Amino acid sequence: MNFRQDYEELGCLVYGKVTFENGTLTETCLNSQDFESYELDEETDTYHFEGKEYNSEWEILETLLERKIENQLKTIN
Repeated sequence: MNFRQDYEELGCLVYGKVTFENGTLTETCLNSQDFESYELDEETDTYHFEGKEYNSEWEILETLLERKIENQLKTIN
């Protein structure tokens, strides 16, 4: 049996994913440095990350998490 569980509690700076595949459990989550890598412009209510503007932080968080997962896979292989 394989599964994937996404979880988040942004008020506590928690955002991550757990997977169980082929007998291996892997957890990947963002840390405080990840959350500090983007900013909210309160005047325009937009987020700024790597020179781009976003209406929501969800796309940024998913990008950061995907990068961490890719880096984990590189270190495993």
